[in-house]
Amino acid sequence: MVFSLAAAASGLNLFFAQGAVLADPEGVLQGEGKQVRFIRLPSVDVLARPDVEALMAAALRRAKPFDPASGGLVIRSISAKQRPRRKATAAA
Repeated sequence: MVFSLAAAASGLNLFFAQGAVLADPEGVLQGEGKQVRFIRLPSVDVLARPDVEALMAAALRRAKPFDPASGGLVIRSISAKQRPRRKATAAA
């Protein structure tokens, strides 16, 4: 995996699987994980910005070739595994 998209209540995020090792002189990437960094996408226009295009090109250059014979596409939902984010409020 090179990139992934995640839709959440806060919006759409573009994740870079190896974002921590990418050079990011503009400081576009967010997050502090050991590997993954992300960019918030309030609109599709963000993808056309030169700094974002440069990050995507760098990520693709670092990517290892994908062998389709090694496996297929896996799409998983993580929502069933998450705990509720807010406590239920008691009815007054």
